[in-house]
Amino acid sequence: MPFEEWPRPAAPRAPDPVTVHRLAVLTTTLLVVCVLSWRITDGQVHLDQEGIATVGAQRILHGDVPYRDFWTIYAPGNFYVLAALFAVFGYHLLVARLASIALAIVAMLLFFCIVRRWSSLLIALAATILAATVLHPAARFYGSYPTVLVCILGAILAASAYFHAGRRRWIFTAGFACSLAVIFKHDVGGYVALAILLTLLLRRLPASRAVSIAVRLRDELVSYFAGCVIVAVPVYGLLLITAGPFLWENLVRFPLTDFPATRPEAYPGPIPDWSACTSPARTVEELSERLRFAMPTLLCLMSIVWMLVRRSRMENAHRASQLLVTMCIPFFWMAAHVQINTHIYTMTLLGIMLTAIVMKDAAPLIIRQRTRFIGSLAATALCLGAWLPRPAFEMLRPILRSDPVTTLALPRIHPIRTDQSRCVDAESAVRYVRRNTAPDDPVYVGLTRHDTVIISAPLLYFLLQRPIATRYHELHPGIVDTLPVQEEITRSLSDANPRFAILWEPFDNQTLDRIKASRLRTLPDTGATRLDEFLDESYEEVERFGRFVVCKRRSS
Repeated sequence: MPFEEWPRPAAPRAPDPVTVHRLAVLTTTLLVVCVLSWRITDGQVHLDQEGIATVGAQRILHGDVPYRDFWTIYAPGNFYVLAALFAVFGYHLLVARLASIALAIVAMLLFFCIVRRWSSLLIALAATILAATVLHPAARFYGSYPTVLVCILGAILAASAYFHAGRRRWIFTAGFACSLAVIFKHDVGGYVALAILLTLLLRRLPASRAVSIAVRLRDELVSYFAGCVIVAVPVYGLLLITAGPFLWENLVRFPLTDFPATRPEAYPGPIPDWSACTSPARTVEELSERLRFAMPTLLCLMSIVWMLVRRSRMENAHRASQLLVTMCIPFFWMAAHVQINTHIYTMTLLGIMLTAIVMKDAAPLIIRQRTRFIGSLAATALCLGAWLPRPAFEMLRPILRSDPVTTLALPRIHPIRTDQSRCVDAESAVRYVRRNTAPDDPVYVGLTRHDTVIISAPLLYFLLQRPIATRYHELHPGIVDTLPVQEEITRSLSDANPRFAILWEPFDNQTLDRIKASRLRTLPDTGATRLDEFLDESYEEVERFGRFVVCKRRSS
């Protein structure tokens, strides 16, 4: 056969876009799982935050009603979800942590879908991995945050789908997701619900005088509000019937009045504290931390400027989605100035989302000019310098630490490993009390000083597996250091008559005296000593494990 007649190899086929998309989603999922579940059994144990969720769920399974039978300022949904998981899989701290990881994975997949709608596959993949890395420190411990994050990202995704397709079922779904968010973390759900509402109004504002636009806006709002009330109103209505005034007191009055003064946190400004830069490592940490808190504000302002400059060239759906994400940031920024809490994580995720959305529109302009391209690389490096050091340190800390590591052996926490000496001491105190009490003997877990409350250790109740002697397993500042609440706890202890109490000393007396003097200026009703006097009269110290004191009831 002549050479010219030899069969030529077929041209390679272009990859199927659907297959590429599925592989990208699978790759994203696997990487997110690896990042979020990194060393889940190794690291810190939060005696306060992990205890609030686990003990609240435990009390619900024992028949207690939130707010009426135990005090909490957290929305109820979180406790009931964890209670259901405990009922199915048993009482164990890893059940809560695995649930948190699973929820965070779902949240990151929703994040990927949001970014993918408005950017390329590569940008969506990179943004999701970055978001998972940033979220890692907050996702390893169960609380209300991973659950509400799923809800608010679902609301943003549904609203974005509505802006794109215009189908009313999507705006109803956005309202439904906000309704779910409100029963898991009512303030966070409220912020996103308000942001969606404002976006719906602002996108129709220029043409609101037209009758057809006004009718369409009315239909949008009806569908949206129907979704917003479908879950939240029945749940809180039922709790209002069962818990009565305690619901209003715990979820509304206290958070809006005394709470901001109980744990004041200064939101870091953009100017570094050079006195803290005692070494190159501390300098990098300080600069990165300042950038981390300043970046969401800068990105929000950048987004506003970009929308004003490009308003005539942007698609309506694209502009509405960017406006929604931009509208969310100021709400979380204001909340973070009351207490930083997890709001900085939400602002960071929204900032990453904004960056990805803007990049789709800005990429053609950036690539055309070398100066813009170099500037965009510098801005990207700045963002990574702000967002990556802290989660990278949290992920590498178990590897780089030099302190001895102990595997906690109590039934509900084994095989979690930690280098925190306070957790080892707490386990020793729990073991002592468990050895010297029967399963139905009530116990009390408190503080060596209740006149100045900062944090407490409710997780010890979960590990003790004993009845709780009081309504207040969470000792919150501004509540337990007031005289009426201390008298209520004293009456509960007199009635339950627990044989043992574990008292924790998280801070020295000098620190507590300084905090007490400062707090009395804003909360003059705090600083009560009635509970400490009762404990001194009724109990005596029998063992001490580090900063944990085991006390036994005095013989009558």
